[in-house]
Amino acid sequence: MKKLILALLVISLISACRKSVRDEDKDTKAAEDMALADICFNDASNLLTEVMETESGLRAANLNLACANVIVDTLSFPMTVQIDFGTGCTGSDGRTRKGIINATFTGKYRDSLTVVTITPSNYYLNDYKIEGTKTVTNKGYNSDGNLWYTVNITNAVITSPDGTWNVTFESDRIREWIVGESTAVLSDDVY
Repeated sequence: MKKLILALLVISLISACRKSVRDEDKDTKAAEDMALADICFNDASNLLTEVMETESGLRAANLNLACANVIVDTLSFPMTVQIDFGTGCTGSDGRTRKGIINATFTGKYRDSLTVVTITPSNYYLNDYKIEGTKTVTNKGYNSDGNLWYTVNITNAVITSPDGTWNVTFESDRIREWIVGESTAVLSDDVY
């Protein structure tokens, strides 16, 4: 009888510690959801970087922005940028965007304590509705001599094209600029 009880106990422990297929699916789905949210918010950040580089003469006009109405106000404080894709257009990267990306800058991206706030307004990327706020704060130089930033995404909701599901997302990260800070070339930047 003791052997039977011991065997049942061992079997129970083994099956209790084993991850089910359903748990693995949840892990995979969570990773996919996080990747989708990162793609959506990074796309908006990259568009804003390109707007600022185009406005400052560092880059020729971008084809992803060719069909957007871009308004940059550097005379007011904080500075504002509005990228309005209207009812939709497809950029050279093959992504379709519609709606508005709004941003405020309290200074230049490389200046210590600058805060960049990005807020989509009825904005869609490839028919996924993007909501929430991304805030990037320049914290100055760290002990290694690199610029570092806090990156916070709050109240984010990504809604599927058919509206049947959504992803809610919050994120607090630290970004350290380790290569490319001394150049005006975006493609050599490493964080």
